[in-house]
Amino acid sequence: MEFSGISLAFIEVFFVFLLSYLVKISNFNLHKIHSIPYYWLTFTIMTALWEFFFITNYKETTQLSLNLINNKTHIWISHYDSSYLLPSKFSILFYSEYAAYGDRMYMTKNDDWSRVIEGTHLLICGLFALLGLYFKSKVNNNNNNYNIPNDKDDIKDEKDIYYISRYFLTIGISMSAQFMNSVLYMVNYFHETRDSNNPNYNTTHFPTGKLLYQRPFMYVNILWFTMPVIVLNYLLSNANTYTLIDSQKIENNVPNVPE
Repeated sequence: MEFSGISLAFIEVFFVFLLSYLVKISNFNLHKIHSIPYYWLTFTIMTALWEFFFITNYKETTQLSLNLINNKTHIWISHYDSSYLLPSKFSILFYSEYAAYGDRMYMTKNDDWSRVIEGTHLLICGLFALLGLYFKSKVNNNNNNYNIPNDKDDIKDEKDIYYISRYFLTIGISMSAQFMNSVLYMVNYFHETRDSNNPNYNTTHFPTGKLLYQRPFMYVNILWFTMPVIVLNYLLSNANTYTLIDSQKIENNVPNVPE
């Protein structure tokens, strides 16, 4: 059975969110995370998997992107069998389209800029998002108040202190790095469009148009600007709802007052 590229994309994203939903409802702590930050974090993890296959399948991606340019066609209107729903093969389709009609640094053989951008996002944003959700899932489910945003509660269990503090830390690292990664990437991209020696240079054969409207695939990067800010705002808002108290350490540190 064959699907158009656009159909494959919708099906792939549907399965990503379906799997994320099943994981969310299976764990009380994950279920209590607001849906917007939760699904963006899981999408970041999935993106990291696609990025891994982009790096490992770089030659195949480059060849396909060249074919798209030479044949003046697009992934979205071409047809592929269902095996391309596998992340390893879907990644080739997505990145070849992006390389051909968005950022041609993703198809150069002599420059590793694209693999640095994708690799750092994979290792920092994707990995720390995964760790953050793991730490959140390990909090003691009996302490339901830990998950209620408007009710402050003292957290005294040492394991819960460990997991909750690392949840905030790792998600903060992931989303801060994602925002910075996107800023550096897009600023550099606009410079590339004005550099006559760069593959992304604005030409009649590969025009940018006003605000990149002739390279519409680049607009996907708006998500990587806005969503980490939304998640960080959620994280900072909820940070005030927790008071981490290690009663054992406090008890051990109380000075003995002579009578």
